[in-house]
Amino acid sequence: MNDEHEDLGVGIVTSPTTYDAQLEPIKRFIHILQPISNPLVLFGGGYTDESVSSKISKFEQTGSYISGVGIIDNIYLQLFACIKIFLHRKEINVIYFQKGAMSYFIPVVMCRLLPLKTSVIKVGAFSNERPGAKYLSNFVYYLEYLAFRFSDHAIVFSDSERRTVPNNNTYVAFSNYRDFDQFDIHNGIEDRQVDIGFVGGFTKVKSVVEFSIAAKELAKTNPNIRIKMVGNGPLYNEVCKIVGDIPQIELTGWINHNDISDVFNDVKFIFMPSHAEGLPTTAIEAMGCGAIVVGTNVGSLSDLLDDGIIGFELPDNQPNSIYNTYNRVSTHEGLQSIVQNQRELVTRRYTLEEARAEFKKLSYKLAQADSH
Repeated sequence: MNDEHEDLGVGIVTSPTTYDAQLEPIKRFIHILQPISNPLVLFGGGYTDESVSSKISKFEQTGSYISGVGIIDNIYLQLFACIKIFLHRKEINVIYFQKGAMSYFIPVVMCRLLPLKTSVIKVGAFSNERPGAKYLSNFVYYLEYLAFRFSDHAIVFSDSERRTVPNNNTYVAFSNYRDFDQFDIHNGIEDRQVDIGFVGGFTKVKSVVEFSIAAKELAKTNPNIRIKMVGNGPLYNEVCKIVGDIPQIELTGWINHNDISDVFNDVKFIFMPSHAEGLPTTAIEAMGCGAIVVGTNVGSLSDLLDDGIIGFELPDNQPNSIYNTYNRVSTHEGLQSIVQNQRELVTRRYTLEEARAEFKKLSYKLAQADSH
């Protein structure tokens, strides 16, 4: 195969979603692949082609959730995706399984038989690493394991995650790039009005309850502290019960993503006490804007953070650790140097140009590879 745009047909498989936050990674992946793909076929559901990009060649709806039962819906969506992929088998050389499709074992196997070259992207933590119903999370994890195992290639977002994926052909590339003209520093670290920020889903995996308990204690012992919590989710009411009547703590709900850089520019420390993570874009955006990231050593956060040099590490996600870590980092004397180190790291690694060059190289390598 020649290294030419018109030679490479690419498919992107996602699960159904209607949430803007989940559509953003799909939009960015399309933007990366479009210049090297002809055609670029998107297999997804719950959204329209116009909602993600005008740059795709074809859009195929692959169903929506039908039963409310996780296992049944998962298998149904995989089978529906198989049908749509089969219909486009002669147009496509490479298929990426992206947002929500880490568990699509059945389409991966079908692609191997056609044969089409497959790459499963680890976009987040495996299901068994997340709090929740164990029978369902374990079932989905086994599907994820098999999808990665039988895929031609796998992609992770950092070196530390290579060992977590059961595939010998695993590469590091990051598709959820950022525009660092938008995520830039406008306020110095000493000029910021908010001491601590939390930005993300109010869920167990983000340890939002543990953070709220720590925030309540910090407000008791630091009358002048300001804490802002941005987000929403199933634990929102529980969080309100813990901190809702504390004047130093502001709950904003979700805000428009176009405004999130203003939040990061007003906050000194962004805390991420997550139970599990992939490579969180919240951390990359915050670092770009000069907010110092304080996070647990999980997922690809471990590749971003270098305690006291690039952000700070939380020893665990318990309230006492969050409380003590804030008291430690708030008196650190080298904060401006940390801000500069963070910005240099993310603007070097996580740009559109870097992502496009990496995925162009990987796509042609995958298209030309023999199946293992």
